[in-house]
Amino acid sequence: MAKRLFAPEKKRRWGLILLPILLLVIILSALFINNALNSYPKMRLLMVTVPSLPNKAEGLTLLHISDLDGNIYGENQERLMVELKNQNYHGVFVTGDITDNQGSAGAMIEIKNNLPSDIPVFFIPGDEDPPVITDSGHSSWVASLINAGCILVDRPIKWEVSGVVAWVLPGNLLTADIEAMRFSIEQSNVSSAFSDYNKRIYADIDAAKMEMLPEHMYIAMSHAPFGDDNLAYLRDEGEMRMRNFPGRLMLLLSGHLCNGQARLPYFGAIYAPKTSLYKGEGFFKKDIRFSGLFTMRAVVQHISPGLGGSKKYPSWLQIRLFNPPEITLLKLTQDYY
Repeated sequence: MAKRLFAPEKKRRWGLILLPILLLVIILSALFINNALNSYPKMRLLMVTVPSLPNKAEGLTLLHISDLDGNIYGENQERLMVELKNQNYHGVFVTGDITDNQGSAGAMIEIKNNLPSDIPVFFIPGDEDPPVITDSGHSSWVASLINAGCILVDRPIKWEVSGVVAWVLPGNLLTADIEAMRFSIEQSNVSSAFSDYNKRIYADIDAAKMEMLPEHMYIAMSHAPFGDDNLAYLRDEGEMRMRNFPGRLMLLLSGHLCNGQARLPYFGAIYAPKTSLYKGEGFFKKDIRFSGLFTMRAVVQHISPGLGGSKKYPSWLQIRLFNPPEITLLKLTQDYY
């Protein structure tokens, strides 16, 4: 009995208690920091070297927005609008995934309404946007953007800026077999909003080609980035000019990858989804750039880091993690940086 009374007291293992608490504090702190990072998009200026840039287009500045996903930034929204107004740029290019989960383009319309009225806003759909065309014509989200003054790039759009003629092209027309698609549409005996829509596109392509000159500027918009195979195909038998249009493609704007979406400090993107930009997919892929400037086959491509997220990533990675949303100002120059 005496032995038990005076036996040494067992030490409490405080480490087993403190470790989970410390881990929880670290996780909560990381989530708090991540939420703060995601609450306000940053704006970055990039100098884009385009050796074939016309002299008059030196300094031409484009605002590139992608993967908005209907995001509204709460109390920071006004700060974002003020910054958009205070920056100098000649045109706005929105490369898809514009709508929210209800298929509304309200967030983009709010941005458009706060931009200078003389600045054109070009947009294309993304893979997560509703269809462009319905049985009755343009779908509601597209119609709402057009009514707000935005320009749907589903055919060549002529843009006269800084004393030069620039053609804004949809990326899908760069590699398409336009003549085969035209033949298929013309041979169809079924009249529908979709077939009528395509016939108007091909008529506008023909009209644009009558005006296009090799010395004009050519800018393309694609939601998904172009890889080497895409760029090799669009060139006409190894020449610098495009397969379907005269002249040389000077700049390609894309998005879709959201800069890897979920990233870890030092390790980079957790997962790389399948895309034509690189070979293979999987976790912690090395030497993959999910955003920024690339020059491939003499074409300069800018992949936007984006503002929202992509469903191309696994469901448990449907969050921007340590990856602040970003809008990019692209200043075109002949100089090398």
